[in-house]
Amino acid sequence: MFNSSLCSVTYLASEGPEGLQSKLQECLQEANLDHFPYMTVALASLVVYLYIKASGFKHEDVWISPMTIFRDGEYHRLLTGVLYHADDTHLVYNLASFVTKCALLEQRFKPWYVLYMVIIFTVLSSLFCTFLRILSACINKNRKKGLVQGCIGISGVLFALKVVISDFTKENEFMYWLELAAVHIMTSEACFTSHLGGILVGVLYKYNILQRIMNFGSLDGYAMRDNEAVVGT
Repeated sequence: MFNSSLCSVTYLASEGPEGLQSKLQECLQEANLDHFPYMTVALASLVVYLYIKASGFKHEDVWISPMTIFRDGEYHRLLTGVLYHADDTHLVYNLASFVTKCALLEQRFKPWYVLYMVIIFTVLSSLFCTFLRILSACINKNRKKGLVQGCIGISGVLFALKVVISDFTKENEFMYWLELAAVHIMTSEACFTSHLGGILVGVLYKYNILQRIMNFGSLDGYAMRDNEAVVGT
């Protein structure tokens, strides 16, 4: 089992964003995993690189919102919006969780399938987030704010991955719902619609709805390491 303490927030943050990539590789090497998670490192390195290169960007230039997606037609934000983070703390906390989850998935799935999952989960969680913001705007009085403002960061994908992992780690299925509530009680800035959207995507996968679509044909026979069956099938 992957020891998440090896990639703790304190350890990863010790040298700032510039030293984050090397810290990620160090903690994964020390974990002595059966399969080194190359795809996890590659994806995390991409997020770190974009964060450093995009230093000083305005959140509204990259965030995922109903206005930017459906009015302006900037559909690329469904994929790219999750790659950006608000600040160092946001980046480090998300990457600590992302590395832990993806490294665990790479012990079960082949690297290409982990990438496939992350891409699909990214787009779908962004779409769910957008539709939930529209629903929220229709319910709340401040409709314009709900439609214009948006979310950034990979946290929606993290919740989707958490649901999937809970299926084969036999974690209590109520834990991710409790975590959702806890995050928003303790962190008022967190994007509730992004997190909830991620959980909904994960649930669709866990209960074979999304999984059957993703694993078309005989794809599931090649996704698992050692030719095992895909989780939930």
